[in-house]
Amino acid sequence: MKELRWRDRQGLIFFMVVLALCALAVALTPTGGYWRAWPHGRPGLYRLNERLVLSIPPEYQRFWLQGAEVVRAPAAASAIPRVASVSFSFFLPHYSGYTPSNFRRDFDEDRVDVTSLAVAGEADGKPGASAYYTPNLLNRVLAGGGEGQARELDGLRCYQPAGLTGDQWLCFGPVGEEPSRQIMLWTALPPFQPDRGVPLMRAQYFSTRYGGLKINWRTHARHLAAWRDIDARIWELISQWNVADTLASSGAAP
Repeated sequence: MKELRWRDRQGLIFFMVVLALCALAVALTPTGGYWRAWPHGRPGLYRLNERLVLSIPPEYQRFWLQGAEVVRAPAAASAIPRVASVSFSFFLPHYSGYTPSNFRRDFDEDRVDVTSLAVAGEADGKPGASAYYTPNLLNRVLAGGGEGQARELDGLRCYQPAGLTGDQWLCFGPVGEEPSRQIMLWTALPPFQPDRGVPLMRAQYFSTRYGGLKINWRTHARHLAAWRDIDARIWELISQWNVADTLASSGAAP
């Protein structure tokens, strides 16, 4: 009887060791952290204002780092926190999210990072304001003598005002649109200078959408020709993820 009990214990110990080793193997595989933290498709919920409440699918954010900090759907409207800003990412050319094969890369030339989408006051869009309203920014560039270095590229008009040298330019577009409908891009233009690090293009501007927003996004400068499609896709995703109307009618985010 004692020998049988000892064998049973040995079997149990062996099973527990195998189970622990399997768990360790999963954790140490390149994709282990992705699936271990996967929130089963439940989107994160963020209230920027009453007109914009975003329900962002987890693959568009670094969900493996968020833990329990994010409120996820389904949730009552009262449980959704108001946030100062929100961020998300996607990958070109298909505008897809993070996957087990790309989530560990610190930098990916095909990744577009919306580093900040934040509520901005209406004053940011008034003439002469010091913030990121495109007409005001353009006026300041022209007042500083940037017109002399202007060049047109991919539907943008680019300037090199005082303080920018080499491959660094400040671009506005689309050319021909009213300034209030334009965006601003800080970008490196080829030939890129290796000593300046990774060549990036960075959009930074104020929009009157949803009561006033300030947006910052960035990606590798080799995607400059696609700036219009990238910017349009960002606003499409924001529209798709906005559940403000659903919350107003049902009181909860599905």
